[in-house]
Amino acid sequence: MNEEKCALCERPLVNEQSGLVNGKTTCLACRDAVLAEIASEADGNVKLAPVIAIGAVASAACGAAWALLIILTKSEIGFAAVGIGYAVGHAVRQAAGGKRGRRLQWIAVGCSTLGLLLGKYFFVAHMVREMAARAPNAAAAGLPGWFEPRVFLFFLGILPQLTGVYDALWLFLALNAAWRTLLPARVVLGDGRNPPPTA
Repeated sequence: MNEEKCALCERPLVNEQSGLVNGKTTCLACRDAVLAEIASEADGNVKLAPVIAIGAVASAACGAAWALLIILTKSEIGFAAVGIGYAVGHAVRQAAGGKRGRRLQWIAVGCSTLGLLLGKYFFVAHMVREMAARAPNAAAAGLPGWFEPRVFLFFLGILPQLTGVYDALWLFLALNAAWRTLLPARVVLGDGRNPPPTA
């Protein structure tokens, strides 16, 4: 007769010392370890200001890298936009000390959106500077700065023409990647309860 073993540590189980975690039979020690790990990942004590700052820096770096990729390849590679969501999500999680939770998910989504906008902005600003460099009076007028108000206003004016159905798809995939990176783990106990991360 085969002895039932814990699905995690593979030690033999005694009926009084077993439980169900996500449909798998475990010993009580492993069940408690899983619940403790989930509790340790809760974002309740995370200081949000540094996390937001690091998320913003990561989004700016990713946006700049995406713009550079567009400039070098002369093609807007949508998968790179998904990479922004993934990279920013991981940066937020690292900044939060490996924590996960709803507040961090929203921060990652916001920072990823910023990164995608910055990617398009840096590309447009580069094109504006290139056009200014080719103008007849370029030497006298000088190149516009990257963050000059006129460049920003031009970007806002042209943004609707730079977005389409595919942009909506890449935006959805990028934000989904950021959201899922910080999705709290789900554990269902034998009685069907889904304990909160602080359980």
